[in-house]
Amino acid sequence: TQIDSAIKNGPNVRVLYHTKGKILTEMAIFQKSHEIGRKYLMQAEDCFNRGINLNKKDSYGFESLASLYFEWSKKVESKDSDEAFDYLTKAEEIISKGLQTVRNRESLWILSSKMESYFGRTPESIIKLENAIKERPSAIIARYVLAKTYRTQNRQEEAIEILKPIIQANTEEFRAVI
Repeated sequence: TQIDSAIKNGPNVRVLYHTKGKILTEMAIFQKSHEIGRKYLMQAEDCFNRGINLNKKDSYGFESLASLYFEWSKKVESKDSDEAFDYLTKAEEIISKGLQTVRNRESLWILSSKMESYFGRTPESIIKLENAIKERPSAIIARYVLAKTYRTQNRQEEAIEILKPIIQANTEEFRAVI
C-alpha cells in the first residue's frame, strides 16, 4: 500500500506510523469477524507503539493507542466482558504513561473523561472493578477508575478509601490525588 511504501522510504517518520495505526484501528473496529479484527488491532497497536518510541513527548501516539483499546473494549463488551475490562484497563495504563511523559496532555484528559463516563454507567462494571481490586489489591488502574466512578456518584468516602493504598504506596501515580 501507499502508506507502507512511505514507511519504507521514511522509517523514522512518526506521523506515518500514526496514520497507518489510525487506518488499522478503523479496520479493527468495523471488521465483522472478531478474529480478523483482532489481527488489525495488533497491527494498529504495533504502529502506535513505534510512533511513541520515535517521539515519547508527543501525545498523538498515546491518545491513539488508548483510543484503540477503548474502542475495542466497547466492540467486544457484549461478547466477552472480561476482555472488554482488560482493554479498558490497558487504555487507562496508556493514559497514565502518557500523562507522565507528553507535553500536551489535553487529549489524554479528555479521553480519560470519556472512558470514565462510559465505564461507570452500569452496576456490572462497578462490580467488575471491585472484584478486580479484591483479586489484585495492588491494581492501581482499577482502583483509580473505581474511585473516579465513586466520585461521580457522590460516594467520596468510598473513593478516598479505594485510593488510600495508591497514595500511600505509589507517589508517582499523580492522578490518584486529582
